[in-house]
Amino acid sequence: MNYCSEEAILKAYAKQFQVEFISLEGIEIDPKLMAKVPVSLLQKINAIPLKESEDHILAVFSDPLDIDAQDALQRIFPNKPLRIALSFPEQINRQVSQFALMENIKELMIEIRREINSGLIDETGTVSGIMRLIETIVTHAMSTRGSDIHIAPGEKNSSVRIRIDGLLHETFLFDNDIYTPSPPRMKPL
Repeated sequence: MNYCSEEAILKAYAKQFQVEFISLEGIEIDPKLMAKVPVSLLQKINAIPLKESEDHILAVFSDPLDIDAQDALQRIFPNKPLRIALSFPEQINRQVSQFALMENIKELMIEIRREINSGLIDETGTVSGIMRLIETIVTHAMSTRGSDIHIAPGEKNSSVRIRIDGLLHETFLFDNDIYTPSPPRMKPL
């Protein structure tokens, strides 16, 4: 009934169970640490390992009382105990989805480079890897309610930005060697 914000409720919940509350907005997540955990597990347990210190692994969960989720993540990091924190479930989902997208893009980059090096690309840029990259970009834009997609080459990288609710959000970067064969497949509207 809008008497209390979700953040206030989660902070009270965290205090009650003596765990830290962390909002993931603006927090830098260690991608090497996340890469140690299968994306399917992160999606299943709705958790993210945030930081690794000498003593522990800081991990945020949407439910700090889910012992099965904690055990599943602890098995990935057997040498360091987990320090449990609580965060917004939708922020965790968004970060896991972004990480899954980046992992998918990395695999596509490897495939596209293999196709470029083997000479499978013609002057139209027709390659299955590039088509899957374009499909991934468009699917992600649609799932985030993006109204348009901007792909801009820079000196070393090309950035993909999606306009959501009037603001451009950088979704990911890829190397310029991938950009060169891609534009013929992408036409301005």
